[in-house]
Amino acid sequence: MKELEPKITKVDAGSKFVEEIKIVFMHQFPVHERVSLEPFFDPSVEGADAWVLAEGDKVLGFVTLLTLPPISYIFYLATDSAHQGKGVGSRLVNFVKEAYPSDLLFLHCEVPLESAPERLQTRLKRLNFYKRLGFKKVGKEHEWRGEFFQTMAIGNWNEEKVKKFWERFDPLWSDED
Repeated sequence: MKELEPKITKVDAGSKFVEEIKIVFMHQFPVHERVSLEPFFDPSVEGADAWVLAEGDKVLGFVTLLTLPPISYIFYLATDSAHQGKGVGSRLVNFVKEAYPSDLLFLHCEVPLESAPERLQTRLKRLNFYKRLGFKKVGKEHEWRGEFFQTMAIGNWNEEKVKKFWERFDPLWSDED
């Protein structure tokens, strides 16, 4: 039997992948870093998309995006635990770079803190992963739900455009904060 080739597929509410994505999401993100994934699956929410890298019916990883041209934001990027370190995350980020060409692609990454030694190595590894993919630290560190994040970007950072970007998308989760 021929081995299946992993494919990247757009996900909406009717997709067979939604429940498995939610399982990966629950395993990879602590409760305080979670917001509803539903806007990413809802085709009526313009600019919110979810993509999955799957092999057959098995989810290897997923990425959720917010896009308001010329800006795209990686909201969540997660790899199933069994497939970490196998290029899944890199493949998804490279897909985003190609499928969403923009003046600015950005994300938020946890700040590696010496005061949290139990998570320091994981956070350093994640930070270096994004650096290898071309992201650079921009803007200021900020706190959200008790965690410290740094903004990382590829492209032309513009505070004013980013502010307008968030004015468009923040209302999607206003009842969750």
